Amino acid sequence: MMGGFVPDILPVELLYWPGLEGGITPPPVAPGATPDGKIEQRIRTASEGRYSITFPAVTRDAARWQQLYEFNLSVGGRENSFRALDPREYFNRFSGQVLGVGDGATAEFQLIHVFGTYAHTVDKPVPGEVRVYIDGIETAGFVVGEFTGIVQIDNLTGAITAATSTNPCQLTKGAHGLETGDTAYLSAFTGDWAALNGQRYPVTRINANVFSIPVDTSGFTPYSGNGGVFHTLPQEGEVVSADAQHYYQVRFDSEFRGPEVVLNRAATVAGIVLLEVRE
Repeated sequence: MMGGFVPDILPVELLYWPGLEGGITPPPVAPGATPDGKIEQRIRTASEGRYSITFPAVTRDAARWQQLYEFNLSVGGRENSFRALDPREYFNRFSGQVLGVGDGATAEFQLIHVFGTYAHTVDKPVPGEVRVYIDGIETAGFVVGEFTGIVQIDNLTGAITAATSTNPCQLTKGAHGLETGDTAYLSAFTGDWAALNGQRYPVTRINANVFSIPVDTSGFTPYSGNGGVFHTLPQEGEVVSADAQHYYQVRFDSEFRGPEVVLNRAATVAGIVLLEVRE
């Protein structure tokens, strides 16, 4: 039977102790030589590197060994992959990571974890631990795939039909669909109101037809057919970034051997190796 992915999460805290080692190795390369043997050709054989981690053998109480042993059985040993959180923050968390640049049409952006100049695809984010920013302004208007790491930003747009010369400014668009925490990029205003063009603002929902932005427009000429359009998608040149914590999808790359039990209270857990897989 071919192995697959199960959504289980390894209780890695049962394995975390001094002496663990590992990380992401560079993408594999196949070296070769030209017929005269003077020029070496090196060809990358995979698009990304591979994460692995090794936990050394240690003695644990029998109850903890049992929990690890039963987890190993539940995933079929080496057969199926699962999720694991590297206990080192350097490998499991990032902030301010640029995911891409908007073009006014793209709604999906893949989470990545960049180490120097190397980008590693993140497809197993920790639920509730992803925050997304458009041009540095945090937005709640997105969903992220728990098993893909793809951030999909809400695609809402509409023409403004009224606005208030107040602080904060209130904008009207029937059935706008926005919620508090969303952000809106404004364009196509005229007159004094053109000062709002090309800017993105956090949104507070007043009701189904009205929302406010944190701008003082009390000095603007009263709105009278001054146009205006809002967009939630990242517009041309807007940078999309994210903070996140994430798992790695891994499988056991070592046999989980039976323990040496001491007085039924302690067990020696053999060294455990986890290896990243993509499925």
